[in-house]
Amino acid sequence: MFGFLRGSRRHTVYRQVYAQCCQWQHAEFGLSTLPALSYEAVSLYLLCLDAGQVPRPDEGDPLCCRLRRRTQVIEAEQAPIGRYCVASGVYLAQIKLEDDLRDAGSIVSRFLLWWYGRRFQRAREILTADNPELLQNLRQRIDDHLELESARTRLPLAEYATPTGEAFGELFASVTPLLPGGSEDLVGSFRQIGQLVGKAIIQFDCAADWWRDARTGQFNPVRSRQEADEALVDAADSLIKAAERCRFWWGHESESARLFSGRARSLLERPRTDALRLAALERAGLTREPGYTYAFCDGCDCGGCDCGGCDCAGCDGPGCEAGGGVDAASGCGECCIVVPIDCCCCWESSSQSKSQAQKPDQKSPTPRDAVPSADLIGKVGVAITQLTPAGVVEVDGQRYAATVEGPSLDSQTPIVVLTNNAHGLVVRHHLSSEETP
Repeated sequence: MFGFLRGSRRHTVYRQVYAQCCQWQHAEFGLSTLPALSYEAVSLYLLCLDAGQVPRPDEGDPLCCRLRRRTQVIEAEQAPIGRYCVASGVYLAQIKLEDDLRDAGSIVSRFLLWWYGRRFQRAREILTADNPELLQNLRQRIDDHLELESARTRLPLAEYATPTGEAFGELFASVTPLLPGGSEDLVGSFRQIGQLVGKAIIQFDCAADWWRDARTGQFNPVRSRQEADEALVDAADSLIKAAERCRFWWGHESESARLFSGRARSLLERPRTDALRLAALERAGLTREPGYTYAFCDGCDCGGCDCGGCDCAGCDGPGCEAGGGVDAASGCGECCIVVPIDCCCCWESSSQSKSQAQKPDQKSPTPRDAVPSADLIGKVGVAITQLTPAGVVEVDGQRYAATVEGPSLDSQTPIVVLTNNAHGLVVRHHLSSEETP
């Protein structure tokens, strides 16, 4: 959850906002909570910036707080908005620890819930100051999610992601009473963006965790490499649609749109991760999940399982069952889709700081490598997701963010590339010679 919306180091405004949020969290919740500074909380503040409700960082504002607390930031006019954003991140940390405790009985999670109990209570007070029913609504969404998990029935990923999406929509929309220009339209905009971000998070988590969940018997609607790949595309699609809405409402220079587009692009372009290496180590017998008996199937080399020789994670054919009470034989299936996540430490070296001072990047231009090649213009591809008007297309075996010119298109609709830009491709419905009037 916490690393999903990590911004690029080249995204100057994002880093300046991150440094500000770091100071607000430091002042309100203490230094020890900073490792849990949620990127989703930073993205919420970016939305407030895009909507013109908080001032844009000055050109000389630092890219790193260096664990200092600047009075002009902590006591700024927009500080209550910043405190709400970081409080939402602290509350998300509480939910994450409760989830770990519920799933694995983690002693560490139990200790941290006790140790940070007062800070979690303070976060809840901040969140409910202007919306007393917020936590009740969020808990209802969490209960809905847990009910889907406990049922352990196959269901579409979109349905599984709905409660999380609604929870994030509620969390994002509840900041609007603090905004000087808060309106019903702004509430709806923040709610829509929050829903898309929440769906993207759960879609990504399902894609990232399906291999581990198959080993440990945890519920996950994603059960194969192919489904994991589809879930990854769904997560990217949610972010692409969120970026398109940000540009529609707040212009093409939207910082939130740049953040969402960048993360979507990384999901589509970097399919292999550390989870694949973990699977290889398990097959070699070098690492094992404690408390489980491992059943290896020598009859297939899975990843979708074409042989029909086993009934393992990701395999469709009958023949063998995983032993030890788990749902999957650990010799089958590989996770190939998780983007490695690390801590977005805002620290920078002195040489980097001097370089930034000499060449300010206040406008945060999109890097050149984000623009798809012009060689794609005129080529035919297919829509992987619905284009409404934004979504994911595949051209020459590579996936791209795209916007359709004209009516919305369903998935699997043939498309032709019209042009490219910093946001991806512009496409339209491709009519074959038989369809052309």
